[in-house]
Amino acid sequence: LKEFTLRNTAAWGIHILGSRHCVLEGLFILNQANANNDGIDIDGSEDVLISKCVVDSDDDAICIKTKSCIPVRNVLIDQCILSSKWNAFKIGTETYADISNIKFTNSIIKPSDSIGHFVNEYSGTGVSILSTDGAHVKDITIQNI
Repeated sequence: LKEFTLRNTAAWGIHILGSRHCVLEGLFILNQANANNDGIDIDGSEDVLISKCVVDSDDDAICIKTKSCIPVRNVLIDQCILSSKWNAFKIGTETYADISNIKFTNSIIKPSDSIGHFVNEYSGTGVSILSTDGAHVKDITIQNI
């Protein structure tokens, strides 16, 4: 998926599920229409590159999860600008399979400044890592954020 704009989807903007060798590059995602409007969700996938994307979402901007028994491995998120009312970068909440070798680098986290949100009301976190369902979460690199 390269160089397109996605605005105000009904729920999650992009859900990469059970996939291999994915590239998401140069995307602009403004997803503020509803609660639970994640920008990008990576679920049960491996060898995923997310690069040079701008994501401003009402819920998590980029979320890595395992809603099934398929693990997530080898994800690189690089040179992105992320804004969210909740979490800019999140691992979890659904963590039924292991998550490993995740790199979040060279990116900017900033408060959401979309219509309907005020910068001084930003209540989210920059980074959240959760394992609520028993999965092993390992080899996580967060650098130059």
